[in-house]
Amino acid sequence: MKKTRLFSIGCTGLLALGLMANSAGVAEHQGKDRTGAPGSDQPCSQCHNGGTFSPQPVAMLTDVDETTEFTFYLPGETMRLRFEVNASSNPAGYGLQATALLSDNSNAGTFSNPSANGQLEDVAGRHIFEHNDLSASNTFTVDWTAPEAGSGPVTVYFASLAANGNGGTAGDAFGGGSLVLQEGASTAICGPDCGEIAAEPFIRDGGVEWHVPTASSVQAFNVNGQLLRTWTLRPGDNRLMLSTLPAGHLILTGADGHVLRLWNP
Repeated sequence: MKKTRLFSIGCTGLLALGLMANSAGVAEHQGKDRTGAPGSDQPCSQCHNGGTFSPQPVAMLTDVDETTEFTFYLPGETMRLRFEVNASSNPAGYGLQATALLSDNSNAGTFSNPSANGQLEDVAGRHIFEHNDLSASNTFTVDWTAPEAGSGPVTVYFASLAANGNGGTAGDAFGGGSLVLQEGASTAICGPDCGEIAAEPFIRDGGVEWHVPTASSVQAFNVNGQLLRTWTLRPGDNRLMLSTLPAGHLILTGADGHVLRLWNP
C-alpha cells in the first residue's frame, strides 16, 4: 500500500516523479529543504493546495521539560523546540519540516532527540528536523543545543502541511513561518539546595548566597526578560531569599559578572 504523499517534486512533472515524495519526509526521500529558509527549495504550497484546513503553525522554545517558554536562547544549553500545526476542518494528518540558522545562514546549534513522529536529516550540509510519516499528532518536538556565546540571533524556519490523506497533493494545505531568538546570557544551571556551582554564588535553604568584595547589586529577571527585583549587596556575604520572587525559571545577574539560572519552586 502506498503511503500518503505530503510533498511532491513538481506539480507538472510525471506522476511517477510526483509519487517519489511521500509521507516519510521530503528531506529523507528528495533531499530537499522546503523550510522557507534562505536558499531553500520551492515551498510545499507549489503542489499541496486546494484544502480548507488553513494550517497556522507556531514554534516555541522551552526547557527540555516543556514547563517554561523562552523568548531567547541560552548559549550552549540544550533546550527544546516545540512546533504545533493548528488547523481547521479535521485533517487526516500533519507534516512539518524545520531548520535553525544563524544570520549568515549557517547551522545554528545542533538537533537531537526528535519526537516519535520526527527524524533528523541533512540537506547539502543544512540540518533539518522533519516528520517521519503522516502524523496523527499536530505536535512535533526536537531537542536543540544552542550555539556558543557570541553567535548572535537565531532564526527557526518551519513549514507545515495539513493533509487530507487521499494519497496525492490535491486537497492539502500549507502553512509556514519563522521564529527569531535573540541570544541570552550564558548561565549556570542549578536547582534548590544544589550546593556550590562555581566559586560564587550558590543556593542553599531556599536562598542564594552571593559574596562580593565591594558593594554591588544583583538583578532578577523572568525568562521574558522582565526585571523582577534588584538587590543591593554589601561587601562580604549576602543572602537573597527566593521566596520574594515568583515561582518558575529565573535568571539572576550580578554586577560582579556572575549569572545564575535557576528554578524557583
